[in-house]
Amino acid sequence: MDVRRRQERELQREASSFSSPASGDGAKAGGGGGFGLVSLEIGGAMSHGSSSVERSRSVRRRSGASSKLGFRLRKTWLLLIFSVVFCFSILQWLVSFPPPLHKRPLTNACPSTTGVDTPYLLYDDAVCSRTCGNQCFPRVRRMCISHSQVTICEQEDSFVGRRGHGKTRTPLPSHLRFAGTDPTTRRRVPIIRKICSSSDSVVERKWIRGTQMVADMKMMPAGPHVGPNPHHEAEKIIPAILLSHLYGLNSSYLYWFTVPIPSVTSRWSLGLLDAFSEGLKVKFLDVPGLDEPEICFEDAILFSGVTNAGYMPTVSANDWLRKKVLSYCRIPEMNTRRPVKDVVVLQRNNSSRTVANVDEVERVLERELRVPVRHAISGLGNFCEQAKLIAEADFLVTPHGSHNINFLFARPESVVMEAFPLLYYIDWFHNYVHASRVNHYELYGTWPAEQGGMPLRMRIYALFVGWRYCFSFRQCMNYAKNQKIYVDVDQLEWLLHALITSCRVAVKGSWCLSAGGKQNVALIL
Repeated sequence: MDVRRRQERELQREASSFSSPASGDGAKAGGGGGFGLVSLEIGGAMSHGSSSVERSRSVRRRSGASSKLGFRLRKTWLLLIFSVVFCFSILQWLVSFPPPLHKRPLTNACPSTTGVDTPYLLYDDAVCSRTCGNQCFPRVRRMCISHSQVTICEQEDSFVGRRGHGKTRTPLPSHLRFAGTDPTTRRRVPIIRKICSSSDSVVERKWIRGTQMVADMKMMPAGPHVGPNPHHEAEKIIPAILLSHLYGLNSSYLYWFTVPIPSVTSRWSLGLLDAFSEGLKVKFLDVPGLDEPEICFEDAILFSGVTNAGYMPTVSANDWLRKKVLSYCRIPEMNTRRPVKDVVVLQRNNSSRTVANVDEVERVLERELRVPVRHAISGLGNFCEQAKLIAEADFLVTPHGSHNINFLFARPESVVMEAFPLLYYIDWFHNYVHASRVNHYELYGTWPAEQGGMPLRMRIYALFVGWRYCFSFRQCMNYAKNQKIYVDVDQLEWLLHALITSCRVAVKGSWCLSAGGKQNVALIL
């Protein structure tokens, strides 16, 4: 028994020595008995179990990363949506207020006189007036008008190329406008230059010799919802009248490519031409047909396009024009009365550009000027009726528009307040009345609180474009000029108060009519 027990203990020791990590070379090599194989199998099972654990951990890590990424994306979208809503709310708050009023001094940009009474100056390439904008009209030689193009024919020895043409005082327009098959439509006809050869003289042409004045239909509106524009017609007519009557072109004609009917050419312009028919000879022309010869002018002063309204050269020229018109229409010639007696608020007929809060404006005028206010519609009647409405008033409020051409005939030292729609502003008015000696001031439109919030489009224009750039941005200009005018009453009251306290406007019972006041008026004016 003892021997057997002793042998079993020895076997157990040997077994423990084989399974021990500190055993001999057999253990290191993994061989030498069943215990080594068992340990290898156990190790393989353990390594297999650890790899599955690692795979499960990597799966959990990937799922956790994807969940974190999804959370971050959701967080980003929520922040983006919140930022958009926040910015839109701030924008709504900012643009709920009208833009600040346009700032201009009380004095006109164009003075009533420059000290030198300079008439039109006739140059080889232009006819110019050096007052209020340096207005020039191009003068061209050998201009031929056909159905599809306008050709300016040049000699080979005088052709200097494009650089030479760019040195002229005023550039030629790129095209002219003529009536289409329907007189109420307009055709755009391009202007081209070319060197004329001897073979060109063989082509059949109708030549008009001498220095002549030529006008097209540019800036004369066409369409079923627009009518003639007296202001843009005056850009062609008035320089022709002054040149023919006062400045040496009395032997020249005005060749006007238009139709002399009121639906195409305004009654105002036809009446003005009739008033000066003794000195200005006018011939209305049609553009040649496809099979008709060209109409060619040997020497043409071209009236086409926008002139920035600077076509009235001098105070004496405006005085002469006013006197002739008043005599023709049998309107008494008077200066502005002190105190003011005739106050007129003009409205435009069938136009969106009217004073919407006219009742409030009239109440302010009556309270401050202490006289009743007349309400009148501009642009109605014949030429003399339109001129009379302006020539008999001492104080006028008018919306911006082409009807204001009649202020060339206004009383000297009368007051004119021109009202603009919100954001729409242009300074042409005082460019063509600078010589008529009227006191011109501007009223700027606002958006009344009782109308609620401004439309979104107006808010955007007000915030990002504003008064300064709206006229230069076509979309803003077209949108703003078609809006009704809400005169800022606070501005109107401030302006009236400034004019009355400075004695530029005299009202009943004011100190300006006293002896001391009259002396101060002389100093102010």
